[in-house]
Amino acid sequence: MATVIDPGEAQRARWAADPAGFVENDLGARLWEAQVEILEAVRDHVRVAVRSCNGSGKTYVAAHIVLWWLMAFPESMVITTAPTERQVREVLWREIRRAYRGNEELIDGKLTWTALELGDKHYAHGISTNEAGRFQGYHEGNILFVVDEASRMREDIFEAIEGSMTSAGARLLLLGNPTAMGGTFYEAFHRRRDLWHTLHISAFDTPNVASGRIDVPGLVSPQW
Repeated sequence: MATVIDPGEAQRARWAADPAGFVENDLGARLWEAQVEILEAVRDHVRVAVRSCNGSGKTYVAAHIVLWWLMAFPESMVITTAPTERQVREVLWREIRRAYRGNEELIDGKLTWTALELGDKHYAHGISTNEAGRFQGYHEGNILFVVDEASRMREDIFEAIEGSMTSAGARLLLLGNPTAMGGTFYEAFHRRRDLWHTLHISAFDTPNVASGRIDVPGLVSPQW
């Protein structure tokens, strides 16, 4: 079994400052421009909301953001959620598991279907939304909340998350298709936009559609 070497404070500081560099150089992922923007937005802003087309790679980059957060900040936590248990387990956490297994020696820890444990105060958990109370009580310094399919999320979940956004190191990332005309995700781009850093990914900006060929497998195709 390979010996896992702690990266040390200086290395973590470099990763924290350059999330895209960590994801591309250390995790070996391929990113396109909008994915880099999302990574840098989470680094620089407390609340980030991303509305996008289908097949833009937002879930892919969210999975790598989870791993970046854990590696860049010791004793950090990530809580991810989505409207259904299936989406938690089979969408975002499928990508997290895939990225982890390609970098197991670097990341270490114990991986399950919806959890990555690096220590008692150093972990990522995927939580379903059957009880809003499950999102309360997290107040660690470096905590990241990731909400996938945010336009369909119940409002009491957002309220519970906001109650845990009290520390200076807290971050909240919302991802979704713009399918609802109300609620927290919608308001992040409208009435409450002053509280959010917002990004919009159009299908016409994605690499495959822009070039007219399949440059990045898995992203939206020109035919679609």
